[in-house]
Amino acid sequence: MGVRRRMTCREASDELVKLDEENKLDSFRSTTISQTNVYGEIINRFLHPPTLVAFLTGTKGAVKLTKEEVNALSRLKSAFFPSFDDCASVEELEERATSAAMIVSYIFSEAPHVIDEEAGLNGTLFLIIVHIFEVLLNRLETVLLL
Repeated sequence: MGVRRRMTCREASDELVKLDEENKLDSFRSTTISQTNVYGEIINRFLHPPTLVAFLTGTKGAVKLTKEEVNALSRLKSAFFPSFDDCASVEELEERATSAAMIVSYIFSEAPHVIDEEAGLNGTLFLIIVHIFEVLLNRLETVLLL
């Protein structure tokens, strides 16, 4: 039977700090996953054909968007739901997943980093755009019967 050594106050304090950090990290992961699903679903609903047509034509109460603006949102959809089907290697899969995770983290932290080079969108601007689309989609739901 071994002898158990008692923790010092410092060791106990360090252990509590470590557990607190782990809990915060778990909470952050959970929140990020939840937000990813919400924003990804908003983009999916926006790209739904009847809704997309309404935004491209500026009909049924939707603001008219350019094809480039729609393409930017379509590219951002890939950050929330990246496709791994055409990955040729594990390294490519890891690179794509890392890139998507970085974009999503920039969005959720409202970072000024550019998350879409072609459209020049940054995290803060993207969240504003998504909020506007969420409001517009809610308004359009009754008209389009999504």
